[in-house]
Amino acid sequence: MHYVALILLVAVLALTLSCSSNILETLNGACEDAMTKGDYPTAEKVCKQAVAEAETRAQNKPVHALALHDLAAFYSGQGQYAQAEPLYKRALAIQDQVLGPKHPNTVTTRKNLTDMLTKK
Repeated sequence: MHYVALILLVAVLALTLSCSSNILETLNGACEDAMTKGDYPTAEKVCKQAVAEAETRAQNKPVHALALHDLAAFYSGQGQYAQAEPLYKRALAIQDQVLGPKHPNTVTTRKNLTDMLTKK
């Protein structure tokens, strides 16, 4: 009987983690779509929501870094460099640690941060 309860608990936990990941992927995708369409009020709202969700559900995971990067890219694209810089740096720190310095996502974030700093 205890084994059945344990198996059910593991299944529920796995489903919860899967749903959390799907929510974050959906939010990150919506953020990127809104930016691509030029819907900046929606982009800012959804990007901020993606960061908030990632910070509670996936702290210091690649999806957290992606959410930070996307919000930084939004702010950078709006010329709000002071808001973008710490977000790029947080994303880069996570990516360096979790993905490594040569991973394509890490390289992209480093390049975007460098490009933005030259515009400042």
